[in-house]
Amino acid sequence: MLELLAFGSIWFWVFFSAIFIIMLYYVEEMNGVGATLTATITIILLYFLGNRGHISSASKAIADNPGTTFLCLSGYFVAGTVWGILKWYLFLIGKRDEAIEAVKNKAYRSGVPFAKAEEAYGSKILPPKASEHKSAIIVWMVYWPFSVPWTIINDPIKRIFRYIFNRISDFLEKMSKWVFRPVETLFEEQEAEKKAKQAKTQEERLQC
Repeated sequence: MLELLAFGSIWFWVFFSAIFIIMLYYVEEMNGVGATLTATITIILLYFLGNRGHISSASKAIADNPGTTFLCLSGYFVAGTVWGILKWYLFLIGKRDEAIEAVKNKAYRSGVPFAKAEEAYGSKILPPKASEHKSAIIVWMVYWPFSVPWTIINDPIKRIFRYIFNRISDFLEKMSKWVFRPVETLFEEQEAEKKAKQAKTQEERLQC
């Protein structure tokens, strides 16, 4: 049991895969607490279930090589900072596209200044403030090894399918109307039948 998660074993890779997916989820949801707890619990489990020697050796190597450790940490922080800036830019692009759609789908109200446009449109169309997204940006920076691959995979896929949807949306609307045409026909027939009965009833009353 103590060697259940020994490095290289099948259970180690199953555990590693599961933790990686969980970390991707927490980072995508910008849940720093969940990501930190998962990382901490992972290290504890790995230490007590078969990797005590590996973790101890890694800790000793870090202590014995302060220069290399400093360079690695510096690189990690630099990479996290660069990614935080890039991810914030991508985040803004997404929010901008959402704002454009919101403005297109709302009737324009004349005389409303842009600074108060959200009240008029009822949607988030003003530029996001970094101060209001501090926790999300820090999560992207700290957990950039998880944020980078998910963004590379997820963002292009979303954009591709958004593009495809915009191209086929008219067709989908026509399909929806065509499929529900029997409902519309039935409704119209019932309405016509009601009107005919009402007209007949009114005519009978007039005859009386």
